[in-house]
Amino acid sequence: MSRVLGCMLLIAPLTWVASAVAGEPAYREIQVSFAYAAVTPSGEWKDVMGSGQGFAADLGMAVSSKVSVGLHFGLSVLNAKVDQIGPFEAAISGNDWMRYIGGWYSEFRFLDTTVSPFAAVGLGVHGVHVSYVDVVDSADGQGDFGIGYSLSAGLQYRGNSRLGGVFRVDLENSPSMGDGWFSQAQLGLRLFL
Repeated sequence: MSRVLGCMLLIAPLTWVASAVAGEPAYREIQVSFAYAAVTPSGEWKDVMGSGQGFAADLGMAVSSKVSVGLHFGLSVLNAKVDQIGPFEAAISGNDWMRYIGGWYSEFRFLDTTVSPFAAVGLGVHGVHVSYVDVVDSADGQGDFGIGYSLSAGLQYRGNSRLGGVFRVDLENSPSMGDGWFSQAQLGLRLFL
């Protein structure tokens, strides 16, 4: 874990150095994004949960006209699948899975224009939890969390100096939690401060 934090702390200064070497002037702009998210699981996750929805929020800083780094947060609610009748399925019947993520991201915009395509990567903590209908074996639910990563692509729209929009598609994986991905489409507002 300390290596991950160390790498994350090195990324921002290295990005600033790379911008300076490329000849870009010092650039500091805070970016705040809020988005609605539609989420779909795959792999093993698809066996226990259906699609769902939630929200995502980013707090970042543009360190150049094309590069941003920051923090990403998300919370989703996915339908619990109860296709079979077993002890686990009976315990969660009628409840939903909660999925949460929090971590660091880096975004690269390909163009410095009003509408700009971008690619992003992220690293952080991903988790899932489902509550039981009744207490089972002294527990009120079941969940897991682990280190995960995301790959993203999208479009940023900059309407004026302070307000814009963002559309992005994320693929998120947490290898220590199970075999499968979560795909997520987001649409929302982006503020430039």
